[in-house]
Amino acid sequence: MVHAVFRRRMGMDLPPSDREGGTVTFAEVAREAHLGHDLPRGMAPGLDETDFFDPVDMPFAYGTHVAGVEVDPETGQVALLRHVVVDDCGRIINPLLVEGQVHGGAAQGVGQALMEAMVHGASRAPMVGGFGEYALPRATDLPAFETGHTAVPTTLNPLGAKGVGEGATIGATPAVVNAVLDALAPLGVTDIPMPMTPMRVWRAIGRARAGRDGPAATVVTEGSSRARSDAGGAISLNPNTRSEDDA
Repeated sequence: MVHAVFRRRMGMDLPPSDREGGTVTFAEVAREAHLGHDLPRGMAPGLDETDFFDPVDMPFAYGTHVAGVEVDPETGQVALLRHVVVDDCGRIINPLLVEGQVHGGAAQGVGQALMEAMVHGASRAPMVGGFGEYALPRATDLPAFETGHTAVPTTLNPLGAKGVGEGATIGATPAVVNAVLDALAPLGVTDIPMPMTPMRVWRAIGRARAGRDGPAATVVTEGSSRARSDAGGAISLNPNTRSEDDA
């Protein structure tokens, strides 16, 4: 390729032993390669190279998610108060890109836990025809994600990278689901199918109340009381929430 560029620019062949008669730049080599002038027979235009890297094994990233939620037992509304993510994606090349991947993945996981669903009508036809009718998490539905990283490079590739694109989508969903169930455990709720929409949460609370025997079957709430939980941590109830046993 260098010989072809030299011949075109200088009007003569590149001497086999004396290379100081003229010079060409890498930009000129790339330009002539893509234009394809005077290429040797059998050489296609272009300046690229393709290689396939096959690691001996697949690296796995890992991480931890902790979610804190607030649940209104009278309406079933779930508010995500805090979400902490610590990921290990190996060596971080672009910190801003990694942060964006974690935020977007966590948001997607929250949406799967609380609102996203493909709804069908009685005729089994989809009732969701576009994003205008599909529940997606918006900025007002999400807290300011708190992120951290434990960058441990892998030895399975030269970069030491493990990947980060899907990490937060996997951990966020069970963290939020567990937080909601922890918050409602004192009310007798043990399971709510995803997505945990306000209607499903409200119905689960109603079933739990109806299934409890004795005077403690009714939970009395005052004002804007909420059931609160940090998944994986201690469970606490707002002091304004009390059972009949406390009355």
